[in-house]
This record gives sequence, C-alpha cells and structure tokens, in this order.
Amino acid sequence: MKYRMLNGKIAEADSLRQLAEIMNEMVMTPADTLEEWMKDSAERAQVYSGSIIRCTTVEEHIEDLIKEGFVTPLE
Repeated sequence: MKYRMLNGKIAEADSLRQLAEIMNEMVMTPADTLEEWMKDSAERAQVYSGSIIRCTTVEEHIEDLIKEGFVTPLE
C-alpha cells in the first residue's frame, strides 16, 4: 500500500511495521530502534498539533498517525 506523509513524500509498504521502518529512515537522524523512533515521533506529533500518539506497538502507533492525519493511505 502507498502512503503520503505530511511533507508530501510517498512511501510504499507491505505492512505497518515496514512503513514505520521507512518513516524512521526519512527523518534527519534515524533512531536506532523502532521503539525510539515511536517515542520521538509521538513527541513531535504532540508539539506539532497536540496529538497523543500511542507507542505501545508499531501498528497502533501508525494507526494513530493515520487517524491524526500525519499519514494518509493512498490505496
């Protein structure tokens, strides 16, 4: 499935975990683990719009990013 990020970049991923890995690589300084990336991503989302993004699992994290409009599924 293809996804559009807020910055307009398009990513194609077969799973939400793969999307998280791709999104981690898109940031200026990628985190060493997906757990670290989720924490950083949630902090950025809260600063940007006040959104509360779960960091319990990668899948829930991406679901919240989609729900809050940071990521848009395209197909």
